[in-house]
Amino acid sequence: MSPEAASCIYHPGVIAISVCSECAGKICRACEQIVANKPVCNQCVQRIRQKIANEQPITPPLAGYAGGQYAGAPIQNSAATHAILKGPAPKATSTGMLLGFVAAFVVATIGAILWAKIFLIANFMLSIGYIFIGMGAAIAINKVSKTYGIMNAVLADVAYILGMTIGHIVYVQDAVAAQGGRIGFGSEALTLAFQNMSPLHWVWVIVGVVYAFITANKPTT
Repeated sequence: MSPEAASCIYHPGVIAISVCSECAGKICRACEQIVANKPVCNQCVQRIRQKIANEQPITPPLAGYAGGQYAGAPIQNSAATHAILKGPAPKATSTGMLLGFVAAFVVATIGAILWAKIFLIANFMLSIGYIFIGMGAAIAINKVSKTYGIMNAVLADVAYILGMTIGHIVYVQDAVAAQGGRIGFGSEALTLAFQNMSPLHWVWVIVGVVYAFITANKPTT
């Protein structure tokens, strides 16, 4: 925003540097807060917090700031509003995180094994299903740990990858057994899985990793 563009709606004569993403008012550096990577004026932040305290609908800001230059507008249903209303992620306990990881691992492992069984029986697999397994693992860790964030996202990915590893090994064991052979539960079976699955299959497995990370890094409704 150029210096001639406008003055701050709250401080006439002070150059505005940005526009509030909630009320569209032009604001100076002293009035700006960054919420959800967007500029929000102090007034809007206070009003949203007041809404939380009172548990009442947010009303439009008062008109008439800066000598009547500012006409208030309602706060929008924006990312900034949601970030203020939600607040920081709840702090998880070590026990909660451990149990959450176990839940994510169980979900991922059962999902991967069932998907492998279906593939073996039907000889047809929709690898896109790994997305749902990844999301399921993420939801499990968020629900059990009662929080979300980067740590949950990393643990969800670890649980998902471990579950996928076991699922693919079980698939190879079943496939070899169906032909009258036998193979151990280990690296040899996993190597065969890598050799026999198509590149597109592994792309979907990686997409599942991404979805697990994204899902666990945000609140689970």
